[in-house]
Amino acid sequence: MDGPLNLLFVWAWERMPCLVPVPRHTLPPAEIPVAMRWSHSERTTSWLAKTVVNFRVDIDYMQEFEWRPYEGMIIPGELHGHLDVCDTVAPLLSFECIEWHPADRVMRQFGFAQPPP
Repeated sequence: MDGPLNLLFVWAWERMPCLVPVPRHTLPPAEIPVAMRWSHSERTTSWLAKTVVNFRVDIDYMQEFEWRPYEGMIIPGELHGHLDVCDTVAPLLSFECIEWHPADRVMRQFGFAQPPP
């Protein structure tokens, strides 16, 4: 696996409560950048003891999936004039690879009209 794994981790932790390394009630509210709420948080000992088999079982029998994790998030006033970049399809640059970020596929999560693919 290669590329921007931190973005993948944050995406999964925001949407799949069964995978989170930190109890959600201990996290600060989501702000911009969203990934900051997950940094420097103490991991629980139960999460550190999980194996790949445990994670697979959790995903296979997952009862909830958060479809709109950013709903109600407060966007700073200085960013409101630049929200048009939310629909930009642009490359994500990592140290050794470039991957395209299809932001136009997740526009509904942020309250925009999403065109057909």
